[in-house]
Amino acid sequence: MSDDGYTLAEAMAALVMVGLAIGGIAQASFMFGKLSRAAVGQAVVGGRLDRAQTDLAGFMSQAGPVVDEAASGFDGAERTLAFDCGDDRCSAELASASGQTRLILRQRGRRAMIRALGDRARARFVYLDERGVQPRWPSGQAAAPRPVALRAVALVDGDVPLAVAPVWARQPATCGFDSISGDCRPVSP
Repeated sequence: MSDDGYTLAEAMAALVMVGLAIGGIAQASFMFGKLSRAAVGQAVVGGRLDRAQTDLAGFMSQAGPVVDEAASGFDGAERTLAFDCGDDRCSAELASASGQTRLILRQRGRRAMIRALGDRARARFVYLDERGVQPRWPSGQAAAPRPVALRAVALVDGDVPLAVAPVWARQPATCGFDSISGDCRPVSP
């Protein structure tokens, strides 16, 4: 710098430094926005799955106990399940449209409850019992020496569990509990 002011080279260097600083601030703001959008997206997905978990657990609290027999009235497949709930049938299904999957729960005397699960094309129901994970219920396996009770219904995407709902395992009020077999017997009038 001279007494007459800045030289052209010094002025150009100062402008380049100011431009780089503004560019750096803009890039940092862009990255912060991108990370914020990703975090909000994860929170939305987590909220959807939390609501699906709560709704599925409440829905399955109306079923049970469910044993691996045709008399249980429970039919479970990969994309649908249904069971007797009072004088009606309760059902759940996974419906996919436009790359989005929805959990649709139909309960007696209520409107259908629909929960968006997002892009979950491989979502399906699986059924858990003491033998392990079953793709359908009744399982269709060879008859066990004693009835096998359904323990839980899980909503999975591939191998990742999205929601797990326990099945009511207490015995019905008309149960004559057999302590040796650990099962409920019909009560004679």
